[in-house]
Amino acid sequence: MLIWTWWFCLRNQWRLWSFLEDVTPIYYLLLAFLSGGEYIQRGLNFRLLVWMIISVLGYLLANFLKGRYRSIFWYRSGKKGFIFFATNTVMSLIVAVSSFVFKDGLILSVLYLGLSLIFGTGLAILGDVSKN
Repeated sequence: MLIWTWWFCLRNQWRLWSFLEDVTPIYYLLLAFLSGGEYIQRGLNFRLLVWMIISVLGYLLANFLKGRYRSIFWYRSGKKGFIFFATNTVMSLIVAVSSFVFKDGLILSVLYLGLSLIFGTGLAILGDVSKN
């Protein structure tokens, strides 16, 4: 999905980070509806309920951060993309924990932890955290 988004933004000459920041809440809301639909269709599947709750948390976090991140002292750059990177960092960590709890395998848990590290690194780079 990210590769398609990158290609779409490149083709239409849109700024990738601005676009990703704007669609992050919608993406998590879509995931919540999809997992909620699966939950209703399959019946009482606890894993799908957890996925729906995680997606709703991602939506709420993205909306909470909207308009507030420019006042965070360590995010000096104020560049767009903060909501995308911050929300995905936190959500990847939560999904890694849920993957470990549901015993999806160590490889999948490590993959989610790696994604969280990648998103966190992107957040640090975008925010110019290393500057004094």
